[in-house]
Amino acid sequence: MFVLTLPLIFEYTNLLSPFALSFIGIATLLGLYIIAPLPEPVIETEFDQYPVDEAQNYQQQEYPFLYQAWYGSLPLWQVFWPFFIFVNIALYVSDRMVRETFLSVPTWDNILLVCVVIAIWWCVAVWRMSAYCQHRIYSATARLMTLALFSDFILRVFIRIKYPRIFFDCNSMLFDYSSCF
Repeated sequence: MFVLTLPLIFEYTNLLSPFALSFIGIATLLGLYIIAPLPEPVIETEFDQYPVDEAQNYQQQEYPFLYQAWYGSLPLWQVFWPFFIFVNIALYVSDRMVRETFLSVPTWDNILLVCVVIAIWWCVAVWRMSAYCQHRIYSATARLMTLALFSDFILRVFIRIKYPRIFFDCNSMLFDYSSCF
């Protein structure tokens, strides 16, 4: 996250400075810490209160990790770290591949769209489970990372639309040169 986007924004635009970004990040973390839920010692799910029908039982058996993560019945770290690492690796590899012209720009756009869908699921799961961690700072930091990922997506779209020539190697893209305009 922000490996290639922030250096390009700092170097080629006057949109944001490192000091302003640091101030925004600290203020957002403080605000998220204030509104973070107080830790709950026991995870109670809605499945303990209501009878489970056949469809829910099938979904729990078929995809137990995704199902439990979506409904907030797992600890925060079990959902935060795997998806955080997966999305960051996917974004870094796709950025490197498009800069080396192994991928076309429309393929990069498709990978970005898939990562946005995964990030929406991840964000909902993290915000639901942030009440079940031991300290409020952990839930606030996890929520900040989800917001930072969405701001990284916004910066990627901004670079793609306004400054495609600084991100993509337009000299080597003969088959996809129209993406550089």
